[in-house]
Amino acid sequence: MSKKDLHDKNLIVGRIYQEMRKSLMVSVKIDHEQVLELIVKDLISKRNCPTNEIKESFDAVLKYYLGREDFQKYVIKGEEI
Repeated sequence: MSKKDLHDKNLIVGRIYQEMRKSLMVSVKIDHEQVLELIVKDLISKRNCPTNEIKESFDAVLKYYLGREDFQKYVIKGEEI
């Protein structure tokens, strides 16, 4: 198999993958509280990532959303929201 044939097959597979991905996308409506919960959970996981070197920035945002007591509970102690 030549490099051109392999390249063409890769393009076809990539195109099929993109088309399938687009066909599986679904719009979902969620309320504001659920949006905030998803955002806070994502921020907590990024803040607590071992490679994160800017925890202070995440802490400021999370304290804004959660308050100091809930920050300790959910971020520091790791309790489930």
